[in-house]
Amino acid sequence: MAILIPRYNELYNSLISDFKNKFEIQSVIGKSVIVAMAAVLAGKQKLMYTALATVNQNIYPDLADEETLRRFGRIRLGRDLNPPTAGGYIVLVSGTVGAEMPAGSTFSDSNGYLFVVDSTFTLAGSSGEITLRALTPGQESALAIGTQLQLTSPLTDVDSFAEVSELSVSPTDGETIDEYRENVIDSFRLLPQGGSRSDYRTWLEGEPGVREVYPHAKTDSVGEVDLYVEAFVVDSTDDHGTPPSSILDAVEAEIEPDKIPIGTTVNYLPVEPTPIDVYLTNLDDEEKITQINTNLEAFLYEKRPFIAGADIVSEQNKGKLYSSEIFQIVADAGVSFDAISCEVDSVVFTMTEFTNGTIPYINEVYSI
Repeated sequence: MAILIPRYNELYNSLISDFKNKFEIQSVIGKSVIVAMAAVLAGKQKLMYTALATVNQNIYPDLADEETLRRFGRIRLGRDLNPPTAGGYIVLVSGTVGAEMPAGSTFSDSNGYLFVVDSTFTLAGSSGEITLRALTPGQESALAIGTQLQLTSPLTDVDSFAEVSELSVSPTDGETIDEYRENVIDSFRLLPQGGSRSDYRTWLEGEPGVREVYPHAKTDSVGEVDLYVEAFVVDSTDDHGTPPSSILDAVEAEIEPDKIPIGTTVNYLPVEPTPIDVYLTNLDDEEKITQINTNLEAFLYEKRPFIAGADIVSEQNKGKLYSSEIFQIVADAGVSFDAISCEVDSVVFTMTEFTNGTIPYINEVYSI
């Protein structure tokens, strides 16, 4: 039930009436102490009513203010509002054979939105296709097929104009607070269902040889789950977490047929260890490479895919790896060097993210 907040004058007049009855007086004219007490108490009562109304409003998520609603959401949904996502586009460019378009090159559309090249591209012919990512997420920067784009800074032997030929990643708008409120309310209304992401981890807690599992709904397939299984290093086939078939069989036996939800198909898959290589230019003490390797191995062992609904929200970036983090770990070993380059699966990166079943491991630290 909603709490009605009286007006200040109503509270004041009620207090004056109470004082008159208590002290058996007809008027408060000249009674400055009583008038002052009524004024002060009316103000305090007004604040108390306001505070109680705020508390009452925030008991449930349907009327809660945004801050409290977000707290409900983090507890019930395990996340905050979904942010907008950036669109990706296949774009046809032309120029001279061998011309290079460096990573970070940007194009602009007629509305002033910018689109960036994430990886260096070299023309193998007179034309080629590159992938651009919108710097402004959401539908507001969406491009239609055939849209003309222009380089913001000219490049040698590359035509300044390009044309969108294909949509590679559809942009989406962020979740509104009203949509978020509806999802939070639904989490109260709907009973928990078996087979959630956290269920898979609960089912396999303590399973011999299993360090962690990463459940994902299979893309474009209803009722199908890809369950990636990571083994402890000592139980793995490659010292990087790949489980032997015996562990996969044991995981399947633990889940099926009693625990798997009706109508669900689970694919039991090994994780996919991905090598990380670090190149240090003019390293001053090569004897410390072993120590650097050890430190990086321990650091990367905690970099794992984030599973929404199973991991806590504060760990949502645990699957992201930045070259700056590797730089700091190397520097903490007490060495100096002129430059550092990091590669994931032989591709240079400044930031990379491990999703689904991909997990990183340190392959080699090179002194060059």
